[in-house]
Amino acid sequence: MRKSLYVTIVIFIMGILLLGCSNYDIKRIDKVSHYNQIEHHVIEKDKGINLTVEASYKNGQMTIVLDNNGLKKLHFGTGYVLEKQKNDKWYQTKYTYNKAFNDIGIKLKSGKKHTQKAELKMPDGHYRVIKQLSSSSHGSYDIVIGDTFTVSE
Repeated sequence: MRKSLYVTIVIFIMGILLLGCSNYDIKRIDKVSHYNQIEHHVIEKDKGINLTVEASYKNGQMTIVLDNNGLKKLHFGTGYVLEKQKNDKWYQTKYTYNKAFNDIGIKLKSGKKHTQKAELKMPDGHYRVIKQLSSSSHGSYDIVIGDTFTVSE
């Protein structure tokens, strides 16, 4: 009885550890993006915002770097929108989670950078990643920023 309880606990803990990884597959292009032109550098001097994002893809890993050079602390989650360009239009992708991840709240202080990585299996093409951020800890997302990158592996 005790042995089966220990085995169950070990299996449960291993399952939780596996859920912490983010590994995605791009399955298909879905609908036309509702985002228009997205800037990779946002400056709103009246709000104290000076934010840059850089996205890249190498060896099956996408990297997003947010650089807060403004006066305010910014708030965001780990989620992002991933789009693929086809025939001069941006389309939202549907990617599936091989492993689950937690969408946690992140605070990016003034003068700091935040790096987020995700393992993705992506077909060749031109992509853009879009992040939504808030300049208020209690407000809705009021900053939309993104960057483009090309996959050719």
